[in-house]
Amino acid sequence: MLDFLPIIMIFVAITIARIIKSYLKNDGYISDFGKSIALLYLYVSRCDGPMNKAELEWIKDKLRKTYADKISTFLLAHIQSNLRKSIRLSESLIVLRDQQPYSFLVRLLNDLYYLAYTDDELNTNEKIALDFISSILRIKPFHIKYIQNQHKNIYNSAHYSYNKEENSNTTLYAANFLDQAFQVFNLDTKASNQDVKDQYRKLVKQYHPDLYHNENESTQRSHEEKMKEINKAYEIIQKHRGF
Repeated sequence: MLDFLPIIMIFVAITIARIIKSYLKNDGYISDFGKSIALLYLYVSRCDGPMNKAELEWIKDKLRKTYADKISTFLLAHIQSNLRKSIRLSESLIVLRDQQPYSFLVRLLNDLYYLAYTDDELNTNEKIALDFISSILRIKPFHIKYIQNQHKNIYNSAHYSYNKEENSNTTLYAANFLDQAFQVFNLDTKASNQDVKDQYRKLVKQYHPDLYHNENESTQRSHEEKMKEINKAYEIIQKHRGF
C-alpha cells in the first residue's frame, strides 16, 4: 500500500491543480451559468437594434447585484466579445430549463421583460424573442400572462397622462413627471448624474424582488411594484439627462 502512496498523492495534486486552474480561469463553476444568462441579456437587448445605454446600464446593475465584482466584470467582457456575433440560445435555454428550478425561470423571464422595456416599448422582434424563450423554458401561460400584464401596466401608467395632454401643456406635464421621478429617488432635480446612478444602485439592492423570494406573496408583490416604480423613474431621468 505504501508503494502506491506517492502515486496517489501525485494524482490528488494534479486533480486539485486542475480544479484551481479552472476556477481561476472561469471564476468557478458559476461562469458557464453566468455566461448563459449574460448572452440571454445580450440577445434580448439586440432585438430592437444595437444595445443602447439604458440597456447596458440595466445589464451592468443586474450583473453587479447578482455576482461578485470579478465575475460581473468577466461576464460584461463576455458580452462585449459577443456584441457582433450570432447567438444560438436553444442549447443554453434547455440547460437552464433542466438544471434550474421553475421559480428561477419565471424570475428570469420577468427580468428579460424588464430589459425589453428599458426603451419604454415592446416591439415585434422583442415579443417574438420573449415568446421563443418562454416556450423553450416551458413557462406556463398563466405566468407569462401575469408577467406581461405587470409590464404593460407600468408602461401604461407612465404614459397615459402624457398621451392625454400631448396636445396641450405637454411641456408642463413632462416637467411634473420628471419631478415625480426624482421624488421616487428622494433626490433633488439638481442632483448630478452620478448621484442618480448611485441612488438607483442603492434602491435596487434594497428593493429588488429576488431578495425577497422566500417571503410571503404579498411582500414579494409589494417589492415587485416598488422595483417597477424605481426602474421607470430611472428610465425617465436617463432619457431627460441623456446618459
